[in-house]
Amino acid sequence: MTGPGGAIHFIGQSTIALGLSEGFGWGVLGGALAELAAWFKLRQIVKSERPAYLLDPFYWIITLLMILAGGVLVAAYIKSGLGNISPLLAVNIGATAPLIIQTLTSSAPRIPIKAD
Repeated sequence: MTGPGGAIHFIGQSTIALGLSEGFGWGVLGGALAELAAWFKLRQIVKSERPAYLLDPFYWIITLLMILAGGVLVAAYIKSGLGNISPLLAVNIGATAPLIIQTLTSSAPRIPIKAD
């Protein structure tokens, strides 16, 4: 069966409409889980051999911003009116935020700058 927006629904499945703040929260959770996966890779590296960037405040600021970007992308998706999304989809969007942002910025047109 198909529901609003052509989404496929299984019998007994209800449509979940996330609010903006709830969607933002699920997206932030997704962003945090993606970062946790990256940190998980470092668990078996001896402390003295861990990357120096882990002690750099700039790294942690960018990490926090990317986690928040997951929530922002989910909020943008909700506000765009493309249909209801589930918490799981919101987590997925939040986790893939760095890839989405990288794709958007790499495909942006280059504007030539005139030299005076």
